[in-house]
Amino acid sequence: MSRLLTLLVASIMCAAEAGAQASITGVVKDSLGKPLRGALVTVDSLNKASLADAQGRYFLGNLPPGTHTLRARLFGYEPVDAELEFKATSMDTLDFELVKLPAQLDTVRVADTSPAKPATDNPRSGRDVINVEDLADGHYENVYDALAAVRPTWLTARNVQTFDASRAAATPIVYIDAIKAGSTEELKTIKLNTILRIQHFNGPEAQARWGIGHGDGVILIETIGKRDKTP
Repeated sequence: MSRLLTLLVASIMCAAEAGAQASITGVVKDSLGKPLRGALVTVDSLNKASLADAQGRYFLGNLPPGTHTLRARLFGYEPVDAELEFKATSMDTLDFELVKLPAQLDTVRVADTSPAKPATDNPRSGRDVINVEDLADGHYENVYDALAAVRPTWLTARNVQTFDASRAAATPIVYIDAIKAGSTEELKTIKLNTILRIQHFNGPEAQARWGIGHGDGVILIETIGKRDKTP
């Protein structure tokens, strides 16, 4: 009887340890110690993600024991990776410091010899421009979700949806306040409360403005920060 009880207790303890999960929290800040609201911290191998709050704090829970790599990222900053070993039921702390990237300009331009056009600071009206007020009625997590709902064709190359596997990976290039950000995946990190306007340029328009390599189009994001800096 005592042996059976011992085995039962041991089985319960093993089951508890097997189901035990770890968690981690911390603060994402810049090189000056300022909290970075909206920074994304991920554990890609576990498909886990957390968005930093106004104090730059993030939290990730239900992490299985083992060694995993965390990544902190925010548009305009160099991503940072950190490898950490999680133990069962542990509550770990890990802060990230992100360094701001220098602004980059394209080195290749195609001259536009067409007649003068209105300044791009006065964007076209209609289906090629979305003001943030137009999205007020929707409950979207980020810019990508908003476009997927109201302008899904903007998210694919040349403004045409396709099921061709060779073209499926082609997407417009994203610019934020004239700074090249990358593919449309970057839109998933941008909250609607940080922007003023979203503008779409098809392939020929994008080539004329930004040069070679923009044949799949451009999505241009104008943020509140840019407007605040305007004299």
